Amino acid sequence: ILSHWQTGLDGKAWNSLFWDNHDQPRAASRWGDDSPLSAKMLATCLLSLQGTPYIYEGDELGMTNAYFKDLSQYRDIESLNAFKELTGAGLISADEMMECLALRSRDNARTPVQWDDSPNAGFTTGTPWIEVNPNYTAINAAAEEKDPDSVLNYYKQMIALRKSHLGLIYGSFQLLDEENPQVFAYRRTLAETGENYLIACNFSDKDAAFTIPADFAGARRLIGNYPDTAPTGAVTLRPYEAFVLQKSTRRYPMNDFFDLDAPLFRFLTRVADMVILSLLWLIGSLPLFTLGISSTALYYAVNKSLIEDRGTVSEEFFRAYRRSFR
Repeated sequence: ILSHWQTGLDGKAWNSLFWDNHDQPRAASRWGDDSPLSAKMLATCLLSLQGTPYIYEGDELGMTNAYFKDLSQYRDIESLNAFKELTGAGLISADEMMECLALRSRDNARTPVQWDDSPNAGFTTGTPWIEVNPNYTAINAAAEEKDPDSVLNYYKQMIALRKSHLGLIYGSFQLLDEENPQVFAYRRTLAETGENYLIACNFSDKDAAFTIPADFAGARRLIGNYPDTAPTGAVTLRPYEAFVLQKSTRRYPMNDFFDLDAPLFRFLTRVADMVILSLLWLIGSLPLFTLGISSTALYYAVNKSLIEDRGTVSEEFFRAYRRSFR
């Protein structure tokens, strides 16, 4: 379905990307195994597809289904009516129906957001309308803010990666290994910036065989939920493993001396952008003929020395560049 949406809407419409909402069970429970690994895998997939991603409240923490044990804990009228009707008609036992609600009830996504490990997860000092998930002492925002390996911080990294790599937003989509029942893998390509990415996600709790395309040999691993280097060739994806690889399509001599994704280089690039903004402002006071020649020459010079090497273009530069021609 995701692949069909990606290819069917490409160039025609813009996707809305989401795993769940207030009418669906928690994504980490429905598509994963409640573990941080599976929650990170889902984040990797969601934030590397074309479209606008929606993160339902709590998913960024890896919140799970509540798995209530007693019918009195539920508030959803649909769940309560289904229990009454199905058990009353003898179609299912009470215990079996409770298992179904634990997996599929809408109330699983409606428990209070887990802010910290204080009573009621810091959601209220009063009585919440529905019980807090009992695992709030382990899964909560306060604890995850302090843990660099938490689901919350992984979401932050993945969001920052998406924002700084235009190909993960606007690039075309190509499904890979279509017949693999465990792995959802695809390319994202943006010809305008020369960006080329491989995203692989193991949607199962078992090892899965997958072959990295030959043209991604030596590619750079941008992010992943296991602490590894970039894989190559025939690999075994571990349970709920996910990663993003970037293939370099252009090489320049400075690539061999600088890590172009290092914080220092990104800072220096921002400084260069500010210098460019100042120059474009000054150029804007010249006659239009001079403006066109100077701005175009400046654009290509900077594009060669900085932008193509980074694999991305800062938003500030593009906005200023477009304004200079108005």
